[in-house]
Amino acid sequence: MGCELKKSEIWRGKYKGVGFEICKWQTIDYLRNNEKKDVWNFYLFIVIKSIPTERQGQFWLEGKKSEGHDWVSYDYYGHTVGEIEFHCGCTYYEKASGFDNADKIIKVGCDYNHYWDEGHVYNLEDVHKEVEDAIDSLYELVPNMKCRCGGNGNYYLPEEGEFTADGGFRSNGWVAERAKKTEVPHD
Repeated sequence: MGCELKKSEIWRGKYKGVGFEICKWQTIDYLRNNEKKDVWNFYLFIVIKSIPTERQGQFWLEGKKSEGHDWVSYDYYGHTVGEIEFHCGCTYYEKASGFDNADKIIKVGCDYNHYWDEGHVYNLEDVHKEVEDAIDSLYELVPNMKCRCGGNGNYYLPEEGEFTADGGFRSNGWVAERAKKTEVPHD
């Protein structure tokens, strides 16, 4: 076999209607006798239509092709998306969907290895807490951001429904409509 396989662990979930992904992988710590060390990343998946129309340009950014390279870069620091409270700031931006008539979705996040906080050990609970903090900061930056109702697929302000135990969202209207359909008629 001509290549070395590298293992990654991934946890996915939702918090306040925003999808997220936590990744853990290993690299070599050249400062510590070439020992392996865990590196954490987390990403938020933000559906652009959940953002008010007048602010969507602060999230769906114009890319710039890097001269001499095969990738596109995005200047997220000059936009609201770059102000989300990530561990050491935003270090990743990708247009994850929005092609062939699909909803526009961005994947934004951070890499704990960029912070160079050598010697500090993180665990899943630490990172998960920072994911929730980042999503809370997103709602502070965009207070009128909407949530997708898992029942009917429409978007509502958070106060127009409730968050579910699994981090999803149900609108009050959908819950009421569903309750009417499941009522047992009385004779």
